[in-house]
Amino acid sequence: MPTGRISRVSYQHNFGIIQPDEGGQDVFVNLDQLEDVFPAIGLRLAFDLAGPADRPYAINVRQAED
Repeated sequence: MPTGRISRVSYQHNFGIIQPDEGGQDVFVNLDQLEDVFPAIGLRLAFDLAGPADRPYAINVRQAED
């Protein structure tokens, strides 16, 4: 399961960008995927990938342990 940290957040547009720990392309996340967690920059997340390879997005998002 991939992990990464939130690198950008738009509270106004309800999305964030995750920078994967393994490197590679950044991953879009809808902030509605984060239940009971405030989406702050630097927050480490675990997630599953969905969508096309050139525009991946995160699903089943949860806070990862450091």
